[in-house]
Amino acid sequence: MTHIIIPGSFDPMTLGHVDLIERAVRTFGRVTVVVMDNFEKTYLFSTEERVGIAQSATKHLTGVDVISSHEMLYEFCRRTGLFTVCKGIRNAEDLDWENRQAVWNHEQENRIETVYLPASDSFREFSSTRARRAIEAGEDITPWVGPEASKLIKKKLKNRT
Repeated sequence: MTHIIIPGSFDPMTLGHVDLIERAVRTFGRVTVVVMDNFEKTYLFSTEERVGIAQSATKHLTGVDVISSHEMLYEFCRRTGLFTVCKGIRNAEDLDWENRQAVWNHEQENRIETVYLPASDSFREFSSTRARRAIEAGEDITPWVGPEASKLIKKKLKNRT
């Protein structure tokens, strides 16, 4: 069994993310989902909310845990001793971006290796950005995030008003 990490902002976690996590846990055995903070981004949900959504979306999976980190990815890897990073790829743009990130992380910490899983066909058009736009427009987000996460997101948004 290999223990890998799947880092991301997960703002919010989508069914595409869940599909990636399900496939990764079948392939590698153990997955730690790391909800990361990028201080250059503005998030719709707090770190704690994103962790809660991710936990709800993955609670059916054995061998998956969800944590947060405010560190750079390479710092997180050094601290935890987890050096295999798994990323989902939807298209050539994703691949280019993720390759640049993988090279940079490997330059910072040469034990980090990044592996890619292509997005399942049914999730190639899904993105957190699309889900956020639907949320902001008041649309039903269930097709992007699933019913349980949708309820949790609606509850959190209701409590904000």
